[in-house]
Amino acid sequence: MQNVADHIKRLAQSLLSSARDLGIRAKTPADSAGPLVVLQCKDSNVLVQKLAESDIVASNRHDGLRISFHVYNTIDDVKAVVEVLKKNIDLMVLDPASVGSYD
Repeated sequence: MQNVADHIKRLAQSLLSSARDLGIRAKTPADSAGPLVVLQCKDSNVLVQKLAESDIVASNRHDGLRISFHVYNTIDDVKAVVEVLKKNIDLMVLDPASVGSYD
């Protein structure tokens, strides 16, 4: 079970780190070890649809994009999510305190 927990933590931390690098505001605490990452969006419904177009399953609640990792997810799954976020950065709430690049 510890291996699974460590794997999930690595995936979640990778997404949180990438979001931070892009300047995206996260609702999930930076030190979270759980499987759920929530990023703040301007239009989370549209972003869920954009992710679905890339065969990525996500959900939303209000202004939060919810991405949940499981044992079968890989770092390539995180990279795929990040690529969709980059392409749709205009749908994300950016944190003015973060300095990042999304070129």
